[in-house]
Amino acid sequence: MRPLGFKAKSDTLFYRLTDKDVLHTVGFELSPIGFTCFVAIQPLYAYDHTVVFHYSFGARLSRFRTLQQEWWNYENTEDGLDEIEKLLIKNGMPWFDEFGSPEGIVRFINKKLGRRYGVNFDDDDIFLGFSYFYLGQIEKGKRCIREYFEGIADDAADFIFTYKNELVDLMNRITADNVHSILADIANANKNILKIC
Repeated sequence: MRPLGFKAKSDTLFYRLTDKDVLHTVGFELSPIGFTCFVAIQPLYAYDHTVVFHYSFGARLSRFRTLQQEWWNYENTEDGLDEIEKLLIKNGMPWFDEFGSPEGIVRFINKKLGRRYGVNFDDDDIFLGFSYFYLGQIEKGKRCIREYFEGIADDAADFIFTYKNELVDLMNRITADNVHSILADIANANKNILKIC
């Protein structure tokens, strides 16, 4: 993974951080039946209620622009890893390069490319809104965050309402003059929590 610019977070999780605070992740899931691999994009400048390595904007590599076996068995580990490497170079790396930036995230979500890439995620309004903020398009960003609010059910968990209130406060503070400073603070806090500074 090093030749592709990734660092090891653990034996099964690799990441690279772009200069625009977007995290690219490649991870392996191990189970009794074998192993599989996923790829994901995570904008660290997006304010989230829970800061973890987020895999929602991604997919298993076996479903990513292709459909083939989900799991590789341990009996043929080397063959499985070779196949995963080929899939990563053929499908994963071009996806990171094309859509792993604020501009790319906006393009991916607006063009509704999730189905084509096997990506199905719930944070599109948040990721889109904060990517618009990053690009200086404040009103578009606020509109996306408001759309997220509309999707919150009346019986949602308490932490979701707390998160909503925090987002409202954040939106009220964001202006064209301070947006980059606020997003840099969010990204730095997220990097500290994830221990990737």
